[in-house]
Amino acid sequence: MDEYTDLEALSHRALCDMAQVRPVLDKIADKWTILILTVICPKPSRFNELKRRLDGITHKALADALKRL
Repeated sequence: MDEYTDLEALSHRALCDMAQVRPVLDKIADKWTILILTVICPKPSRFNELKRRLDGITHKALADALKRL
């Protein structure tokens, strides 16, 4: 019986941990956000510089991704 109780407790804890992590994953889990982070992590960049470095991103997609971040 203790084994099942321990498994239930671990399962509940994992679900609680996921509830805390999920909002962060939702913010960074799209194509452009990861690419934006790889550009701005080494040094801050202005909007137009980011747009030039991220070939193919639209103005709206960049603006929306930056707002989410």
